[in-house]
Amino acid sequence: MDNEIFNKQGLFYHDDNEFTGIIKKNENGSIEFNTLNPIVISNDDFVLIRGHVNGKKVSFVMYNHFIYKHSTEHTREVTYLIHSLFIGENYTRFDQLKFKNISLKINNISSTMRLLSSFNHNYTSETEKKYSPLIINPQKDMVVNFENFILKIRLNHFYERRGYFGNGQYANFKEEIIIILEYSEKENLNKITEDIRIIQNLFTFLTGRSRIIELNGFDKEYEDVNLIIPIVSNEVINRSEYPSAIQLTNSNIENIFKKWFENYKRFNSVYDLYFSLEDSHLSSITLFLTYAQILESYHRQRYEGEYSDKQNFKRISKKVRKCLKETDEIKSIEDDNERIELTNKIVSSIKFSYEFTLHDRLLELFNELSVYDFFQEILYKFVKDSDDPIEDFTKLIKNNRNYYTHYGNKNENVLEDVSLIELNEALDMVIKLIFLKELDFKVDEVNEITAKDKTFRLNSYVDWM
Repeated sequence: MDNEIFNKQGLFYHDDNEFTGIIKKNENGSIEFNTLNPIVISNDDFVLIRGHVNGKKVSFVMYNHFIYKHSTEHTREVTYLIHSLFIGENYTRFDQLKFKNISLKINNISSTMRLLSSFNHNYTSETEKKYSPLIINPQKDMVVNFENFILKIRLNHFYERRGYFGNGQYANFKEEIIIILEYSEKENLNKITEDIRIIQNLFTFLTGRSRIIELNGFDKEYEDVNLIIPIVSNEVINRSEYPSAIQLTNSNIENIFKKWFENYKRFNSVYDLYFSLEDSHLSSITLFLTYAQILESYHRQRYEGEYSDKQNFKRISKKVRKCLKETDEIKSIEDDNERIELTNKIVSSIKFSYEFTLHDRLLELFNELSVYDFFQEILYKFVKDSDDPIEDFTKLIKNNRNYYTHYGNKNENVLEDVSLIELNEALDMVIKLIFLKELDFKVDEVNEITAKDKTFRLNSYVDWM
């Protein structure tokens, strides 16, 4: 349906204003609106526009600031970025952007569950070779009950091909996997977007890469609106021939989904930052610093990480200030302002000294991960000759973080080029190990997953320069 409205001129409205324009979708997945003149409506950050394109009702929310302007002697074309697009309805108010039921399809997720299409289903024919009725017993939905919505994973089966083989008939089946969110009450678009983003990122974690390829919202039965928002992609990938190391079943799906949502909200900054990297093109240095930030942020949110209670340290800080004032070196500064500023700077420099350093955070974190076989492989690769591999791997991360943050003198264990690429890949897998741990998998289960999953592999690169 979406291809029928892109790159075609439509007629649009906001209040009593009428204008023409074209909705376009870029290769990077962003959606834009081109029109001949700026739409000056209000000071709000977002504007709701309605209209018709190719005979279809269309509405969209756009940012109220154009991102591109092209002027000629006769025309002035402007481009706005669309936040969310709705095909099939004309909305006039933001409070109408609520839905009670959502259905979505995500590519690549067939690798996470056992499907009928993996097999040929043979059945014997009657005396004459003719198609007889074939009944597929529908599989029950996988269901997870959340506080404000019910999540269902539904397998829709259909025939791809039927024919004869030997003295019997055969049928090949195909399925489509539909994910359904049934909210207890109509939910606004921001909440729905957050929920489906968390679901998409779970499948990306399980499969390596998953994208929403279809999304529909339902107010009532048989009344649907096709939604297109930035997390939706036209990209089609099928990696079902490479089964995920974690298979979703009725016995584990509730725990996996509920723990994922719980962890996502508890460590929101960690998960959001990690999954935002998937489509980014960062330099090796920036990527390394980001991974180090993720690990530090996770430890800060997961563990206490304090040498002293914050309130107790405030009392220590006051005593330090008092002591500084009494030192001869401070008292010898004649200018009052300079004396006060120096004292404040010294006290300010120890403001967060009650918190663990990056070194101690990583040390505690890596000691916990040392029970996993794959983390031991990482240690062997980077510090295999060490008497204390966890301490030395911690120093490796800390020293590289400090150097690439501040530069200055280069330590002997600062990594560059392919060595830094290899370290980045290892840190990416350390973060994935943390996600597995937070899903409450047992140690032997994690070891089995990392042994089966093709993404848990340490690559070695050759520098030809």
